[in-house]
Amino acid sequence: MALAPFAQGQQHRLQAHTVRADLAELFGLAADGGLTVVRGGRYPFAQAAAAHAALESRRTTGKVVLVP
Repeated sequence: MALAPFAQGQQHRLQAHTVRADLAELFGLAADGGLTVVRGGRYPFAQAAAAHAALESRRTTGKVVLVP
């Protein structure tokens, strides 16, 4: 996958032709339903500080959601 260098922590030069190719692949995956959102945690608003701490300490992977 063209976007893999970002996920693997490797340097990736932002050049117009590589960005176009990466975005085309990304949008293609989105249109085909090939992307999965990884939920890293669900916290009530009252625990927003705990959610923030989890993000800062990298104890979570994916999207952290605050719910009422």
